[in-house]
Amino acid sequence: MKKSLYLLLFVTGFAGVRGNAQRLPAREIDGVVKKLMDTAHVTGLCLGVVRDGKIAYVQAYGYKNKPLGQLNDTATCFYAASFSKAVFAYLVMKLMDEGVIDLDKPLYQYLPKPIPSYDRYKDQ
Repeated sequence: MKKSLYLLLFVTGFAGVRGNAQRLPAREIDGVVKKLMDTAHVTGLCLGVVRDGKIAYVQAYGYKNKPLGQLNDTATCFYAASFSKAVFAYLVMKLMDEGVIDLDKPLYQYLPKPIPSYDRYKDQ
């Protein structure tokens, strides 16, 4: 499980939150991901890259069930074992490093418009 998390974090870092790596050709992304999967012995992975708020690249790699020979696809649901929390924290920290967000700023200040008839959110 740990290897899968490290691979996911590395791929996330490779794809970059807002960096130039998002502009890499699909062939290069595929090559790096496949090499990392082999190194970490990960049998299945889905990767999505978002650029300018739009999905720029989605690809499925490996198997959803290797013993049965069932290939992974972009609709495969993975049990992430709370990996998403670590990935989300990593992405938030990358955005903080880039100056996109400020961890001391209340979340409601990032909303495009206030939540109607609910002022309690400002207390958070």
